[in-house]
Amino acid sequence: MTDAGKAYVKTLGNPEGPDALVSEWIGTRLAQWLGLPTFDVAVVEYPDLEFKLPKGCKTQAGPAFIAREVSGRAWSGENDDLSFLENLEDICGLVVFDTWTRNYDRYAEGGGPPRCNLRNVFFCEEGARKGRYRLLAMDHTECFRTGRPLASRGLLDLDNIRDERLYGLFPGFRGRVTKERTRRFVDKLATFRAETFDAYTRGLPPAWGLGSDTRERLRTFCVERAKFLVYSVEKVLEDACGWRPVLPGTDLR
Repeated sequence: MTDAGKAYVKTLGNPEGPDALVSEWIGTRLAQWLGLPTFDVAVVEYPDLEFKLPKGCKTQAGPAFIAREVSGRAWSGENDDLSFLENLEDICGLVVFDTWTRNYDRYAEGGGPPRCNLRNVFFCEEGARKGRYRLLAMDHTECFRTGRPLASRGLLDLDNIRDERLYGLFPGFRGRVTKERTRRFVDKLATFRAETFDAYTRGLPPAWGLGSDTRERLRTFCVERAKFLVYSVEKVLEDACGWRPVLPGTDLR
């Protein structure tokens, strides 16, 4: 419980380590910058209150990532369920964001069966009309990392900066992702600068352990990958979604 109501907290001592907190914070802030709605988040001091976590881990006192609870539900995975969203265009933004940050923890293909996590497609009731929902971008612990420590050799190098795979493009999303809707987010991505990354990481708690070398490589990754995707992501989406020329006056929905 907090002064703003119930919240979910991710603490030091979690099974994925402090890098998960770094990725969660930076990922959430970048999603907000791109124009996607997210949970209300903050960094708070978690008290010396120990609880057991998976894999034999325990919560630790110190700076923690916290997200305010909102009413809603996970996407069912059914195509028709998407029709209940009031911000359907943000599906395009979610795909652009996940591809930018190589977030494989919603949907990713390659090297075996697709990784599909419907729990990370959240339908929020708050701020939506009765019976309708708003799509929220959530759970960014795997942004940049793909299950590895941020300091791993090669993780943030040129090969991954130029990774042409799409992330977050569920099969059910393909018919909802249009070139016109995607353009808004690509245009925004074209304005990303290193100063924005610096502003979002300047206050990261030292206890989360983001070293200066890894911070610099992550900064370069975000800037250079944004530049790369501005010139490549629409072509890859065109092939994946089967975009066709749209005649004036055609209903894009």
